[in-house]
Amino acid sequence: MSISLFAALLVCVFFLHKKVNALKAELDVQRKHNLHIQVDIDTLFSASEEVNANIRAVQTSIEPLPSKINQLEGNLREQQAEDPQIKLYRKAASMASQGASADDIASECDLPLAEANVLVSLNK
Repeated sequence: MSISLFAALLVCVFFLHKKVNALKAELDVQRKHNLHIQVDIDTLFSASEEVNANIRAVQTSIEPLPSKINQLEGNLREQQAEDPQIKLYRKAASMASQGASADDIASECDLPLAEANVLVSLNK
């Protein structure tokens, strides 16, 4: 083998070695970058799980609300139906809207005359 061929081979090996080292350095940089990305992904995934857990907790606390509202509305209707005073006020309001006098409303619904006057005034 001639010296010039040997020298050319040495130069090629030197440049190849330099290129391999540069590629190794770039690979290390990419691995570090990938590691940072993986940490970010893990953090986001953990936060996502926490958000999902909070959503499930809110859903669990909201689920019984419609039935509770219905129950309360039913209770209110029952109380209104059972309370004789409310019936009298409804009758008084109906009489006032039909033009009855305060005296008639007071005597018919067993209300104080002042309340009957208020109902009549509201309906004028």
